[in-house]
Amino acid sequence: MKHTLESALQYGWPLAQWSLVATNDYSTFTWNSSDYPKPTLDEITKKIGDLDSLEAMRLLRIRRNILLQETDIKSLPDFPHKDTNERNAWMNYRQELRNLTEFASPKLNEHFQLDLKSIEWPNKPNPQSLGAT
Repeated sequence: MKHTLESALQYGWPLAQWSLVATNDYSTFTWNSSDYPKPTLDEITKKIGDLDSLEAMRLLRIRRNILLQETDIKSLPDFPHKDTNERNAWMNYRQELRNLTEFASPKLNEHFQLDLKSIEWPNKPNPQSLGAT
């Protein structure tokens, strides 16, 4: 997990007062806020999972935006596509990239980076399959 007990507490209970003697050790966690109930280890662990999921989606958007930027030129009205099929293929690819965040469930790998294999990426149009020479 990329996030820690400390970051989960800061994000999930931002107004609460607490202390932590040893990093990521719930047994050294002291709750000093009478205004809020002390979160359980399970609640904090769930918050860590939520934060990791948000991070994976953030990284997916970054990667997706790079792919869109790389193909921006293909969407210009005066780009010299070979034919309508080629133009449509590029427009469909770009739309599939934009839709990716609606359907994908990205994961982080063991290095807390986006696990590219956890996403079904759309296929970039292939000039050979479009009849280009």
